[in-house]
Amino acid sequence: MIWQFGELGYDQSINRCVNGTIGDCRLDRKPIRWYYQDDEGRRDLYNVYREMIQLKIEDDIFETDNYVLNLSGEVKTIQLLSDDGNAVLIGNFGVAKKQISLSFPSDGIWFEYFGGASLFLDDINYQATLAPGEYRLYFDEEKSVISNIPSLEELGFKINTYPNPASELLNIEIFTDVSINLNAEILDYRGQTIRELEPMQVINGKLQRRVDVSDLNSGLYYLRLGNELGVSLSVLSVIRS
Repeated sequence: MIWQFGELGYDQSINRCVNGTIGDCRLDRKPIRWYYQDDEGRRDLYNVYREMIQLKIEDDIFETDNYVLNLSGEVKTIQLLSDDGNAVLIGNFGVAKKQISLSFPSDGIWFEYFGGASLFLDDINYQATLAPGEYRLYFDEEKSVISNIPSLEELGFKINTYPNPASELLNIEIFTDVSINLNAEILDYRGQTIRELEPMQVINGKLQRRVDVSDLNSGLYYLRLGNELGVSLSVLSVIRS
């Protein structure tokens, strides 16, 4: 159950009184925040709720009666198990970074649903650091994102990244028919944001940007570009000599 405006991050106490104080007022009317829908971050949260609801409806794994719950503490985990596939959901409900250690149902490749990154486990032991409020949903098979948010490429964007592999500087080129602002970030192989880049302002249909990657360790990363219209995810390789 989602309480009023919960899908937009409603931040008023359930015990808020009509006069604005906090007390024994759980059944009092709460202020309506229609303007939440104008906030980009709250719209992103709304899209996550929408995605999860649709996924729960359409994916049979959510009908399984074989599951493992760990809901005590600030880091919570749910494992859904079936003959047709498995899912692992982890989340940090605290206000500080948290370490998590967890035994996955199997080793091998797992796919993070929202970030699109893959995770390879040599064994079933999984360890990670979760930022406050961070969550991940892993499947042992790749899933198509259900939401109707298209990729930037589907909208006619052409995005080039080179050299790839890179060692010092990464060149990013964006070509499109419109002028637009795109958020940009680099993710690690787990789909965790490790660097937020300055927004990319495409003017007159073209942008060229150089990004310093000299401080990144050798490995695979992802460049994520997007806004409320669409998203692009490019694989990056960094090599250290």
